[in-house]
Amino acid sequence: MRTKNSMKNISIGVFSQIIIVLLGLISRKVFVDSLGIDYLGIDGLLTNVIAIMALVESGIGISIVYNLYKPLAENDKDKVTALIQLYKKAYKVLAIIILVISIVLFPFLMNILKDADFISNISFIYFLFVVKNMISYLNAHKWSLINADQKGYVLARMNLLFQVSTTIAKIIILVLTQNYILYLIIELFIYLLQNIVNGAIVNKRYPYIKTKVKYFVDKSTMDNLVKNVKAMFLHNIGGFLVFGTDNILIASFISVATVGLYSNYTMIINQLSALVKPILGGIGASVGNLITTESNEKTYSIFKIVYLVNFWIFSLCVIFLYNLLEPFITWWLGKELLLEKTVFIVILLNFYLTGMRTAIATFKDKAGLFVQDKYAPLIEGGINLISSLVLVKYYGLAGIFMGTTISTITTIFWTQPCIVYKHVFMKPVQSYFIKYGFFAMLTFGACFATTFICTIIVAGNDFISLVIKGMICLIVPNLIYICIFYKNAEFQYLKNIFTRIFTGLKVWIKMKRIFDLFVSLSCLLTFSLIMVVIAIIVRFKLGSPIIFKQQRPGLYGKPFFVYKFRTMTEERDSKGVLLSDQLRLTSFGQFLRKYSLDELPQLINVIKGDLSLVGPRPLLMEYLPLYTEEQAKRHHVRPGITGWAQVNGRNAITWEDKFKLDVWYVENQSFSLDLKIIYLTIVKVFKSEGISQDGHTTVEKYYGTKPGVKEGNG
Repeated sequence: MRTKNSMKNISIGVFSQIIIVLLGLISRKVFVDSLGIDYLGIDGLLTNVIAIMALVESGIGISIVYNLYKPLAENDKDKVTALIQLYKKAYKVLAIIILVISIVLFPFLMNILKDADFISNISFIYFLFVVKNMISYLNAHKWSLINADQKGYVLARMNLLFQVSTTIAKIIILVLTQNYILYLIIELFIYLLQNIVNGAIVNKRYPYIKTKVKYFVDKSTMDNLVKNVKAMFLHNIGGFLVFGTDNILIASFISVATVGLYSNYTMIINQLSALVKPILGGIGASVGNLITTESNEKTYSIFKIVYLVNFWIFSLCVIFLYNLLEPFITWWLGKELLLEKTVFIVILLNFYLTGMRTAIATFKDKAGLFVQDKYAPLIEGGINLISSLVLVKYYGLAGIFMGTTISTITTIFWTQPCIVYKHVFMKPVQSYFIKYGFFAMLTFGACFATTFICTIIVAGNDFISLVIKGMICLIVPNLIYICIFYKNAEFQYLKNIFTRIFTGLKVWIKMKRIFDLFVSLSCLLTFSLIMVVIAIIVRFKLGSPIIFKQQRPGLYGKPFFVYKFRTMTEERDSKGVLLSDQLRLTSFGQFLRKYSLDELPQLINVIKGDLSLVGPRPLLMEYLPLYTEEQAKRHHVRPGITGWAQVNGRNAITWEDKFKLDVWYVENQSFSLDLKIIYLTIVKVFKSEGISQDGHTTVEKYYGTKPGVKEGNG
């Protein structure tokens, strides 16, 4: 049951994240176009100020949630109710305290915003931010309860609906009124409605928490809560001083508008972090058990593997960001919204330093090593604040971010490894820093090589150029790292794990659906803007409908509707009969078919479960009774967007040969074969190979296997 709930949470979370990212990009574009960069700066600054108030929470919620896991698992409703009542009471008090702090901070905020007199009703705007923050505290105990019970997916669906509704409503408000206050009011109203609806859902699932009977937390649990809250408070203070003061310093020493520019960078970087963190999070889930049950040597050997994965992921992220972030912002919002190159490089350096701490921090936390460096976050935060205040006078915006770099390198960069190597691995720490230096040089070298190739091959910041750069950033560094680490023991360990996971037909059949979902969702995100452009052009040239829908046979011949972009007109002759395909195919339709862009909507078919990424292509329903028994085996798997026949001739081979290739795939399918087919498909699409010859818009119709044609598996 735990695994099932986790899979539901992960799948819905990934889908939600993709939708939210897409809407966020659109919303940010509309915001900047409608209100300008100054309002974006105000939005970022007030969000940062509200974060100060979160320090009051001091980890109370996290500590209580931690104590909820066991009673929920044991169905101890009395203890759950006691903890929830404590949670609710504590957060009501916090809401009042936050209101008082908000009033106290207001004059300080007005001093920072002295150059923002162009924005009217700033007091009311601040009040709206405070009210929304207070609402979040009134029902927090309910969200924490359902998440601790691993039922977060129940609210995730509703939250996605509300978030989509909020974003669409805000976009409409901006387009129609360009009114920031109305924009905030509609956001506040929907957020309040979301809290009411979600609260009702939780009450229905856990009716016992509504009891009027008072329950009390036992002394042992309360003492543990107090201890954890004290420790968390120090970490929260330090974390805020490092990561939460940048916008305030930028607004104070540079300008409010610059906060808006910076927020565009952080939005993309944070979304990327959200996508890659679950990978290392999944690895870290078993580290605690490893430390307690295995020897120091075994633990250290696993750490080296996690360290390699840590480097690989964040090195790729840095290379992607260096080559794609600025071109993407230029294409998305305009060149005038770019920061200076020096500032961008320092931001990337801080991202790399923070990301590369993930492995060592995971082992430190799972080993329970909190006391050894409880003051380190405070020292780090103090150094960051002082360094930023000094350097901003000499280096401007870059100086603020240099403060973060200095504070990281002088404190947590070396304290965490020293603690873990001393108390967990029982080894000298020098090897960690030597390998860190090696990884850093590799990252720099791979980034230089990738950037050089991107510069030679791609000129421009249009969307197609971004896609090509993205492919280069994916291929080049991975090839470099594979060549360097192939004989490395840690790499071989990882390779063997993947080989074991994906070896065997039964295993691959079970994993294939997950693979299909992950890749199709990623592709849908990547190509979503191209699909929007194609849809607009099809609508303009051909009218409605934009999508061509036709019934095709799926797994075991079960019919479904396959989606494609329309490529032909609906022209008819004088008798009302449709003209031939050749006459109805438009020049734009020919272009779409040449590069298989008309088939992009089939990613939706994959997500729905009608199609797989790889499998025999779905043909016409009328062909089903024409197949021989051998040929009918092609329907023993889900049909695919591409297949073995598509990369071995596509429309340029006979039906019999195509069916032999399809059946061969069904009997020999594997993870490695699917990867090979996907790779060959990309190559052939770019080369336009296997397309029907000129003058043939569709393949010749199938009338059944001709007499004398031998059956076989090819």
